[in-house]
Formats: sequence, C-alpha cells, structure tokens
Amino acid sequence: MCPEERARLIEDEVFLLADSGELPEVAYHAALWQLCREPDGPRLMLTNAEQELLQDAALRRCQRIILRDLNPAFRDRRIWRGPQRSICNWTRYLAFCRRIGRQHDPLFQAQAAAALTAYLAQEEEELRSGTRQCSSVNCTDEELLDFARQLGSVLPEGWGELTGQTALAE
Repeated sequence: MCPEERARLIEDEVFLLADSGELPEVAYHAALWQLCREPDGPRLMLTNAEQELLQDAALRRCQRIILRDLNPAFRDRRIWRGPQRSICNWTRYLAFCRRIGRQHDPLFQAQAAAALTAYLAQEEEELRSGTRQCSSVNCTDEELLDFARQLGSVLPEGWGELTGQTALAE
C-alpha cells in the first residue's frame, strides 16, 4: 500500500470520529477494528503517530459533547442533555484518557470550567429576571459542586437555587 493511500485511510477514520455520535471511544475502537483487524479491511499495523491521530479525534469529539451540554444556546433544543450529561461525559473522557495512557487536556478543562460558570450565571440571571420560568439544571447540588471542583470552576452566587427547580429538557 502506498503512503498516500495509507494516509487517506487514516484521514477518513479521523473524519468519521469527528462526528461519531455520543460515544467517541466506541467509534475509536471501531476505527481500530476497521483499519487493523477487519478481514476485508486494509489490516494495517498503525504507528504510534497514527494511533495518536485517531485518539486526538476521539478526544476532540468527547470535548465537543461536554461543551455542547453546557451551552445555554442549546437548552431548548433536542440535542441538549444538560449538565448531568456533561458530568457523565467528563467522567467518560477522563476514563478514556487513562485507558489510552494520555493526560487530559488542561486547556480543555479550563474551557469546560468557564463554560459551566457562564452557563450557570446565565441560568441564574434568566431565572431572576423571569426570562426563564424554571431551571434547566438537571443534576443535584452535590453532583454540580463535585463537577465544578473537578473542573476548577467558580460557581456563581445563587447557584444552589438552580438545582431545586429542574425542568425536563424536551
């Protein structure tokens, strides 16, 4: 197999991982299967650099999913799952990093912390002003506080009032 064809195969899998759905780690392992073990596949022996390209794509997808569910612009859309799902996906992200022997990205952690703080501040402001009638925060105080601590996020004043009036996302 020529180097250009090999690079195209890896690039195709990276592209698929970018929009792989809710479980990027599963898509990552599917890519490995397709590239390395599928009987009708190319049966490649991936280099470390090629594996890292695939891992990076899966990790970026994990990050996009975590941030999606902390973005207040998506609160009233079907794609939004709320901070409870971000918490779950943050846990999955950290576990995936451990399983592949990679450190989680501290820049992403800071980005997620800022997103959580901004989401909660906007939620509190909209509830206080009457723009929103009930909170979209769908986790407990304890879960939210633990998540904020893990991210290094600063919770806005009044955050504890947000979890007591949860509305189900439609």
